[in-house]
Amino acid sequence: MLNAALEFEAYNITHVVDYNRQSLDGNRGMFHYREAKRRYVGWNIIELRWGRKIEAEFRKPGGGLFRELLEQLTVAEYQTLLGIGTTENGLHSFREELLGQLCLKLNENDSDQARLQDYLKSTSSEDLYRLFTDLGGHDLTLLSEAMVRSKPTIDKPTIILAWTIAGHGLPDMPGRPKNHSQLLAKEQMDRLRKEGGIDPKKPAGAFRFGDKGGQDSA
Repeated sequence: MLNAALEFEAYNITHVVDYNRQSLDGNRGMFHYREAKRRYVGWNIIELRWGRKIEAEFRKPGGGLFRELLEQLTVAEYQTLLGIGTTENGLHSFREELLGQLCLKLNENDSDQARLQDYLKSTSSEDLYRLFTDLGGHDLTLLSEAMVRSKPTIDKPTIILAWTIAGHGLPDMPGRPKNHSQLLAKEQMDRLRKEGGIDPKKPAGAFRFGDKGGQDSA
């Protein structure tokens, strides 16, 4: 289908591709952009890599180094860290393991290790995990903006590469192979509703009749 869009000059097409960080990707880099660029040669490529919250952190002093190191993680390394963070009392272990993984990529560069530790010292383990999982494909504002950005391109079709986490937002599911088939238990559903502010008796109650959100949810 991708080749057909070019062959028949269907330039008014925008595809959104979900690139989830799952074990099926093996030891490839977290963001194998060059591979994607080869696959979608001839297309207008819009990449949604990180969400707005972590992008704001990257702009702070030391944030550039943090970003560079995160993007050196393989998919397998990223998935392992995701799993550690979802275990009971696992946020502290996640923080230590993440810092250890990132420091290994600095090749014993003591000054950069000190910079990294100084950069992260004011961020709680809970907030660090939230930032770590803030991928662009989960940011609906970025997705909406990408769709708008795709419209002026009229000489080629557009592909939006939306980086995501399989099982994102589901209790005990992110980064775990079971997220492909396992159903949520009642306790997990209750927790999901609570975190999302959803009334179980009125699951669509957050939307008012006639507003855009209500139309989209319908």
